[in-house]
Amino acid sequence: MARRFIRPVLILILLFTASLILIRAQPYDDHELRDLLLPPGCPPPCLIDICPGITTVDDAVKRLKENNAVTDVRIVINDLRQAVIVSWWWKNTQSSINEVNDPLSLIGYMSDAPEIIVDNITIPTRVPFGLIHLMLGGGSEDTNYHNYIKWREPRPLYIGSTYRDLQIFVYGYIQGYPVTTHHYWNTPVSVKMGDHNLAPFTRVNCQRD
Repeated sequence: MARRFIRPVLILILLFTASLILIRAQPYDDHELRDLLLPPGCPPPCLIDICPGITTVDDAVKRLKENNAVTDVRIVINDLRQAVIVSWWWKNTQSSINEVNDPLSLIGYMSDAPEIIVDNITIPTRVPFGLIHLMLGGGSEDTNYHNYIKWREPRPLYIGSTYRDLQIFVYGYIQGYPVTTHHYWNTPVSVKMGDHNLAPFTRVNCQRD
């Protein structure tokens, strides 16, 4: 009985492995992605010296406006969510990883504290899901890692990986069906840094070494 299932499972494993090898085999300069996920001198989660759980929203806005790589900083007060949402775009539209159609954003929630702290940062990218796995490994929690095989719904399939030690979550949506291995690993993802739901914040500063 077990033999009936061994061959299909082995085939699926081989397909996953072959897809990742093909992604790896393509020439790709990953320094931009590595600097985004693992910025030198600023332990993750960190983006241009903005650290979720530490940096205030006021300081984050100041740093964004002073950064020559950033443009069109916008601030919105969301009364329904009791939050301050800040969005911006990168000036460099030729980047291999920046998604030029969607802004980056950070959010801070209002409370009784004197200052609003950045809770998380969301970064839309052009980066395929497979490259994240190759760089960071499999996440501690992979969403729909196997369910994509039997996906037959017209709505997009949500996929994601959680890296709790880095307080990073990556996610994307696969459009259309049936979903193939190629679709799965090559789906562009967004990167979410921080979030009080991922892990408790233990850092006390956000400074470069």
